[in-house]
Amino acid sequence: PSGMADLSQLKTDAVYHLHGTLENLGSAVLTTKKYVEAYYNVAPSGKSDAKSHVFQFLEVLFRDYTVVFIGSSLS
Repeated sequence: PSGMADLSQLKTDAVYHLHGTLENLGSAVLTTKKYVEAYYNVAPSGKSDAKSHVFQFLEVLFRDYTVVFIGSSLS
């Protein structure tokens, strides 16, 4: 979702796939590198910038809404 910190357009009866889907594997978060890039906004140089859009989105989402979180690990 773009504008992730703005939840005004959030659908409350939807499923959000934060780590991607099988239909779009190119953008899926399946490696540690992709995870760090998505959640910690780490530039290719290794420097960490401000909070990523995903991190900001989750921060507001978990603060303001009741969420059912289903996850798993490949390790």
